[in-house]
Amino acid sequence: MKNKPLESFLRNSICLVIGLSILSFFVAKKLHSQLFMLHPLTHFSITFLILSLLLYLIYFFTMRKLRHSVINPVESITIANENSDLKKNTIELVQLENKELATEDLQNIIEFRNTLSKKVDKVLIKDKLNSPLEDIYTEVTKLTDGIIAALEQANVYNDDDTGYHMKRLGMYSRVIAEAYGLPEDFISEIERYASLHDVGKIGIPDSILKKPGRLSPEEWLVMKRHSKIGYDILHSVGLSPLAQNIALYHHERWNGIGYPAGLKGEAIPIEARIVAIADVFDALVNKRVYKPAFTREKVEEIILSETGTHFDPTLGQIAYEKLDDLYAIFESNLDD
Repeated sequence: MKNKPLESFLRNSICLVIGLSILSFFVAKKLHSQLFMLHPLTHFSITFLILSLLLYLIYFFTMRKLRHSVINPVESITIANENSDLKKNTIELVQLENKELATEDLQNIIEFRNTLSKKVDKVLIKDKLNSPLEDIYTEVTKLTDGIIAALEQANVYNDDDTGYHMKRLGMYSRVIAEAYGLPEDFISEIERYASLHDVGKIGIPDSILKKPGRLSPEEWLVMKRHSKIGYDILHSVGLSPLAQNIALYHHERWNGIGYPAGLKGEAIPIEARIVAIADVFDALVNKRVYKPAFTREKVEEIILSETGTHFDPTLGQIAYEKLDDLYAIFESNLDD
């Protein structure tokens, strides 16, 4: 877009220079007629001095106007633009505007999305970003949802868990997280990714995963690898660190005797602590090949006894107090 005030000023300045040059010519001619008795060098010096003074004044006022109207604002805008967090965060995505979104790009794009969602208000994204960026942001969300759905389906085919189990886990986790007072965005992420807690079981042999009886110590060591396998899968496709934490740490225990890292207390990520309780509750109320469905009294007893040892004391107490809500979710989403 043209800057009309600046364009007008520059045009007027040029006209002024031409006008003053013509005026200088006539002044010099007049001086010549009046000072013909002077030495030619003296005449030239006076003329040159007058012209030089006029040109200097023109240059001085022109540059002053330019610096005030253009140079200073442009410098300020350039500095602000270079220091802009939004520019730093969006430049990578802008470069992807004309690039096909391939699988190998997914991790960098999703990491950008997670950073952007924390630093830039969602209203700003919607209102200020150009449509190509909005389209890519929407496409990333669709790709993420597609990956989650594919991993969930793979887990259903490979394990005895059902889609209802995965759905229930997210809903249980929301109830507990809300009662704990976590932010809504964080709660939504937990609900979204809780279903992927056992995705690593697709790397466990069926002879162990579907064994009807108790596992031997050697088989149990193999089974425990599923948490690390799940983490590796989610990390490789660039899903949220929160999703990775759930897969890796949901078998850790408050007292430090869980696996795979033996984390203790608040060293265990809060999202993993929440999903751990949700997973145990669903296992207690469902029939398994190695156990019947427990009565409510038995479920209450186990949750209370595990609070402070297996479960975070605060979260365990919340789960106990929210049992009516958890049972309502279970009964509304029974397996086929």
